[in-house]
Amino acid sequence: MRLIILGAGGHARACGEIAERSGRFAAIAYADNALPKGTPLAGGAVEYSDAELGAVDTGLYQAFVGVGQITSAEVRVRLFELLKQLGFHCALLQGSGAYVASSAAVGEGTLVGHMAVVNSGARIGMNCIINTHAVVEHDARIGDHVHLSSGAIINGESIVGTRCMIGSHATVNQGLRICDDVIVGAGATVVKNIEQPGVYVGTPARKLR
Repeated sequence: MRLIILGAGGHARACGEIAERSGRFAAIAYADNALPKGTPLAGGAVEYSDAELGAVDTGLYQAFVGVGQITSAEVRVRLFELLKQLGFHCALLQGSGAYVASSAAVGEGTLVGHMAVVNSGARIGMNCIINTHAVVEHDARIGDHVHLSSGAIINGESIVGTRCMIGSHATVNQGLRICDDVIVGAGATVVKNIEQPGVYVGTPARKLR
């Protein structure tokens, strides 16, 4: 099986290196609208534009959204839905030293980055980024299209809704619920349920806007 990665920025290259080191893919290609075809990238090169994805043989290629997510998940959601409409199966990628418990479940198209932990009974949705050193503790639930940034900690039995972004080294305390479309800033500590979309920062986390 081969892999096609959408995007050619830093996150896409990091995903390409993980895919290459996994040894699971016979070849890696990138789809990007900005770089010329043939531009070398980690493990492969740019071979397609987004408009040409419909011509790719989905029997030969799995796909992966290589666009990062800092604020809005809109672009990642749109690209993931495009891939599914075109008939692609989206790959799972797991970095070096990452641990996923045998009783955990990880959704299609998700990255579990280097040294990340997904513990017993946890559930991760589709098209998520569980970034370097992030921790999803036992029985936690992470919705679709969520980015847990580097070092973020979701403690046991907590629930994070869809399209959320949990910043670097932020902590969500045990058993809490975060609704859809929430951004938690870097280093923040969530100590109570978040029931309204918005941006939350600080310790304890408070709504900024």
